[in-house]
Amino acid sequence: MVCPRKSFYQHAVECAFKWLNRRGGKRKSSTWPVFNPALGKLGLARPRITEKPYVRPVFA
Repeated sequence: MVCPRKSFYQHAVECAFKWLNRRGGKRKSSTWPVFNPALGKLGLARPRITEKPYVRPVFA
């Protein structure tokens, strides 16, 4: 099973890579080996859950 947070993060990184390479032929395209260290230097935060889920009390 794929973790939804991981797939969301991966999709966001792939979209950033795609859009940062759209330069209209003005500059050379970036590659993944160049993009990954730049991404690490940028410090893109990974998604995480910060709130506890609401648990409804059950009175039985």
